[in-house]
Amino acid sequence: MAGLTPDWMPELFFCHRYEFAFIADFLGYRIGTRADQVDTNRVHEMLDDDIEVDFVDNNFKNPDRDRLETIVSLTETEFVVLPDIDNGESLEDIVSYGTYLADEYDTTPIVVPKDDLDYSLIPSEWILGFSVPSGYGGTDVPVENFTSHRVHLLGGSPRNQIKFANKLCDVGAEVYSVDGNSFAKGAGFGNIINEPLEMIDESGELDGNAWDSDVDGYTDWGQRIVKSLARNYELWRQWSIATGRQETEANTVTQ
Repeated sequence: MAGLTPDWMPELFFCHRYEFAFIADFLGYRIGTRADQVDTNRVHEMLDDDIEVDFVDNNFKNPDRDRLETIVSLTETEFVVLPDIDNGESLEDIVSYGTYLADEYDTTPIVVPKDDLDYSLIPSEWILGFSVPSGYGGTDVPVENFTSHRVHLLGGSPRNQIKFANKLCDVGAEVYSVDGNSFAKGAGFGNIINEPLEMIDESGELDGNAWDSDVDGYTDWGQRIVKSLARNYELWRQWSIATGRQETEANTVTQ
C-alpha cells in the first residue's frame, strides 16, 4: 500500500516487526526496517506478502556499509539513512557513498549530521536526518542548521518529536518525515501514547503528557502497540492541522 499519508502531513515510517506491519500499512504508515534487524523484523516475509519497505535505517552505533547496501538492494527502498557524520572531515566520504547508493539503486539518502557541515555539498534532493534527543541517541547540532534541506526526524519519544518539529518549523525548516518506535518500548511498560489533543494544544504546542497509563482493555503488549500506532498517526495529523499544514479541519479519528 506504501502509506496513505496525505501530502500535507509528514511521511510516517514504521520500523518494527512483521506482525504489526499490515496494521501500520493500513493506518497510513510507510514501512521500514533497520538494516541489522531484517531477520527479527521478518522483512523477507513482508516482501513476500507485497508489503513495500520504503525506508532502511542503519545501526548508527555500528554502521555496516556492505549490509546496508545489501538491504537497499533487497528492498528497493525509496529512502536510506547513511552512517552519521561525526565531523566535517567525513562529509565528503559520506556524500560519495550516498551518491553511489542513489545512482545504483535509485534511492534518496538521508544525511545525519552530528557536527557542523558545509551543507552546500549535500545534493538538494537529499534529506537531513535530525537525531531527536533520547536515551538512545541525539544530536547537539542546532535546529538552525537544518534549513537547507527537507528534514527527517530520527527516533525519540512522541513528545520530543513534536517538541523538535516545532523548533525546526520555527526556524523555517521543512519537517518532511518521521520514524520512531518508542511506543513499542512504552507498551512494554504498560503504557500507550496519550490521546493527541491531550498532548498538544490548538496551535500544535505541547500541552500534556506523552503517555496514557489508562490502558483498561489493552492488557496485551501487542494491543497497546496497535493503539499507540493509531494515536501516533492521529497526533501528526492533528499537529499538521494545528500548525497550518492543512487549512481545513478533517474529521477526527475516533480515539
